[in-house]
Amino acid sequence: MEQGELVSTGLPLMTVTDYEENWVNVKVEQSILDKVSEGNEATLTALNLPDKTFTGKIVDISRKPEFATTRATNDRGEKDIVTYNVKIRVNSAELRPGMNVSVNFD
Repeated sequence: MEQGELVSTGLPLMTVTDYEENWVNVKVEQSILDKVSEGNEATLTALNLPDKTFTGKIVDISRKPEFATTRATNDRGEKDIVTYNVKIRVNSAELRPGMNVSVNFD
């Protein structure tokens, strides 16, 4: 926006982000959901920081499934894969919004 410019109603003028309080949302397949529990820790590795690991705490597991995040192939008799959103609080300023991370629940 420029000074004196007219903006539409509901248009955000700024975004405030606290990099010290962040989390990761990951889709977990129902086949491994039994390995995931609220309060447990998970290990994360950012793709741009492969030599560094982060530890996060699982703070929420969605009760509502997300269907067909991976589509089945009828030729092989497969079924659509159901996933659940898992929120992991990391609280590390080194991780930024939009970064790709690998999550290990073991």
